Amino acid sequence: MKRWAGVLALWVAGAAWGQDVEVRMQDMQFQPAQVHIRVGDNVRWLNTEKRGYHTVWFQDEGLDESEPLFPGEAWQRSFDLPGRYEYLCGPHPDMRGVVIVE
Repeated sequence: MKRWAGVLALWVAGAAWGQDVEVRMQDMQFQPAQVHIRVGDNVRWLNTEKRGYHTVWFQDEGLDESEPLFPGEAWQRSFDLPGRYEYLCGPHPDMRGVVIVE
């Protein structure tokens, strides 16, 4: 019985690993503008505008800007370290968000 409890614990832990959170690009905003995730989770940015494009740029980290995301397109990133990750839209620098990884 103890063996099955260990297998069950590993299965539950594995099922909780790498969850996806979605951030919409809508009305010239990231919605939600702040997300809390766990180490190993993914954030997926989806452009839900009717026209125009946006990007996701973690400028403070020195990373390249994402490719332009036109309506219906998405971009994803996983986060492997805890921290606060601020980002913006390159063409619309007042459009900002933050990912908090715990």
